[in-house]
Amino acid sequence: MALDVLHYYCDCSSYAGDNKYAVVGGIAVKAHMVDLLNGKVQSLKDGIGMQSEFKWSEYRGGRKKATYEALVDLFYEAIDLHYMHFHAIIVDFNEFDHHKKGRGAPQLSVNKMYYQLMLHEVCRRYGSKWRIVMFPDHGPDSDQIGDYRNGICARAYKMYSAKPNCLREIHPTASKKVGLLQMTDVIIGAMAAHREDRTVKAVKSDLREYVMAKSPITDLSTDTPRDERQFSIWNFNC
Repeated sequence: MALDVLHYYCDCSSYAGDNKYAVVGGIAVKAHMVDLLNGKVQSLKDGIGMQSEFKWSEYRGGRKKATYEALVDLFYEAIDLHYMHFHAIIVDFNEFDHHKKGRGAPQLSVNKMYYQLMLHEVCRRYGSKWRIVMFPDHGPDSDQIGDYRNGICARAYKMYSAKPNCLREIHPTASKKVGLLQMTDVIIGAMAAHREDRTVKAVKSDLREYVMAKSPITDLSTDTPRDERQFSIWNFNC
């Protein structure tokens, strides 16, 4: 019998500029639930005639405040209903050697963090029972992850008894086309700001607190247990 398909929509937040902590994470969702959840995200936007993406960096409050909060509500409700799971890595980018094993840059380091995320968080949990398809937000920070697919599969098979070729495909995707990527952007953006205790404008601080007040994990400096399946945080040591 063929294995069912699991989609993983993921992004990275706050690795550029003077930010200390970056969060690489995303949403694992059964393929047959994707259209339903993307439709719910779109319905939130349609409700106020919103044409732009949901995006942490562009949030300014105002008439969109209630809609962004509804997006956060949808995120946690979908997890509670077991429609999807959330897995993320938090890394201190000030401690990250962007030139280890050859010439590098922060964008390349994010690609390497995607490797760690997919191997140790996603394929470890789902690789024995699911055909996994990865959808990272398209950009220079995900343009090399496709080169790592075979290595991820081989190590997941050896380390975690995943099925051969468990990570079937990787499709960098523009977030403007996918509500679940936009949802991921807002959640991990708020988490990165919270982990760093970053000074942000009041409206963005309010949204950050709204995200964290609903989170099952309030101390993001502490890893969740390895067997946690619905909502996991891993603080990566460089």
